[in-house]
This record gives sequence, structure tokens and C-alpha cells, in this order.
Amino acid sequence: MANPYNLRSGTNKRDYKQMNDIVLPRVKRERRDKLYPIEVVERKGSRVKIHYVGYNDDSDEWRESSDIVPLSIPNNSSSTTVNTSNIPVPPAVQPYSLYNELGIKIKQSLTCGRKDSPLVKITMGFDYFLFTGGLQQAGIATNTVLGTVRYGIRQYSDLNFLLGTRWHYRGINKHGDYAYVVLSSIEFHLRKRRSVVDYHPPESPGRPITPSKLDTGYLLTFCFQRRYGNSSTFGRNRDIFNN
Repeated sequence: MANPYNLRSGTNKRDYKQMNDIVLPRVKRERRDKLYPIEVVERKGSRVKIHYVGYNDDSDEWRESSDIVPLSIPNNSSSTTVNTSNIPVPPAVQPYSLYNELGIKIKQSLTCGRKDSPLVKITMGFDYFLFTGGLQQAGIATNTVLGTVRYGIRQYSDLNFLLGTRWHYRGINKHGDYAYVVLSSIEFHLRKRRSVVDYHPPESPGRPITPSKLDTGYLLTFCFQRRYGNSSTFGRNRDIFNN
């Protein structure tokens, strides 16, 4: 299948809801943390004109090609992922990206505090498209709670392309003490945050006060159980260190 997102023609405008099987490159909009799916419309040197998928052409703008975050998500379908030509595709784990932040939070939680609870719950704001194009594709649905699907993974390496290799264990010190994520305990899900209701003064006397809702985005919850080991097993447990 040819890549339809390189130098989009005037008739090649599509809504992102029609392209759930395609992983689009993303870019941040000014003063917003969310990554938005985009198409490359025009290119001049190192700058590209981008179109925000699902928005009208008035939102098109020129950006540096380095601002674009191409995603290449492995899956078992026959769909084609996107690689905008002449824009180098960096590793899947982007510096300072949300997945990089998640990987750091997991590493930080892998401590050998014997008095700490072995149960770890990480919550953080997350992007809907990054979740559906990454964690959701890598995960397997385990159950549904109050309408929210919970996911697990089959093996540690299923998340290597998002979180980097060795994301699931941490050597605590030079003596070989370490902590690791218990594979069977991993569970994650994404849910929409409750909107903030904001009331505005009436436009003129006698008119009612009007409410509006402020979208607060999505929240990722990543849970697991941690366990500890020492020099007698450090690097020797194949299920942990070779996976």
C-alpha cells in the first residue's frame, strides 16, 4: 500500500477516525502537551508545512521537520506505518516523550526498600493517540472494569520498542542487589479525566449564567508488583534478564 500521507494532494483529506489502522506522525501544538496526528503537505528545506488531521486547513502551519515525532509501531496487521520521506525516523523511544517519562517512573519505582509495599501504581497524564498506537497495540485485553478495558502483556520484550530494553529491572548497586517488575502482575489502562465545569458571566443583564466544560485529557494507570533479588541470581534468571 502506497503511503498516502507524503505531500498530500488537495483531494487527499481524511478524518483521523477513518484511519485507525494507520499510525500517523505526530507533533505538539503551541502551549499544549498533547501530540496531534499530522500530514506533511509541503516541504522547503528543513521546514515542512503540516496539516492537523481532523482540523480545517486554516490550522495548517510551517514547522521544523525536527518537531515531528514519527511513530513506527510494530503489529501483526497488513497496514502500513508512516514514514515521511526525507525526514529521518528516530528510535521509537523519543527523548522527553511520554513513553520515556513512563520508563523513568518505572525505573524510579524499582527500589529495594524492604518496608515498601511491593505493589506499584503509576499514574500520569497521557495522549490518547500515543496510547492507542503503542501500549494498546502491544497489550492483551484482560478484563473490563466500569467500561474501561484493562491490558497486560505476554512478555517483557513486548514493550521494548516503547520503553527501551531493560525497562523492567534495575540493578540497585554494585553488589548485585536488584528489583524487577513481575510480568504476570502488569496491568494498564487509559481513561478520560472528568471535565472541569466553568461558568461564564451573562453576555447582557438578565441573561442566564452559561456553563462550559474544559476537557482535561486522559490519564494512564500502569500497575505492577515488584520483587527483589541479589548477587546469587543477578543476571542468571533467563525469564527476567534475557527477555
